[in-house]
Amino acid sequence: MSLFTQDKISAVQKANAEMLFKLTGKFFDGFEKLTQLNLQVLKATMSERTEMLQKARDSQNRLGFFDRLCRNKTGCYAAGDKTNDVIDEADHEPSCSARA
Repeated sequence: MSLFTQDKISAVQKANAEMLFKLTGKFFDGFEKLTQLNLQVLKATMSERTEMLQKARDSQNRLGFFDRLCRNKTGCYAAGDKTNDVIDEADHEPSCSARA
């Protein structure tokens, strides 16, 4: 007599497949959020740099341009905080367990 019946084995396999689909969905949701965040940061950075380069081209004070450039690096660190929030959100979601 077998310890596992065919019904139990199929129930476990079904639960494992459902778990795989849930985890895959969570992975792609997190990946999509990170991609959107990267695009937002890229757009913001490009617009800031374009504006700064136009100001530098038009201004006579070259040292003032480099001072502004160094001060604007703090905006990049704020984007890093958002990335950490997305990662923490994914880590704190309750993990699922297969039950038969």
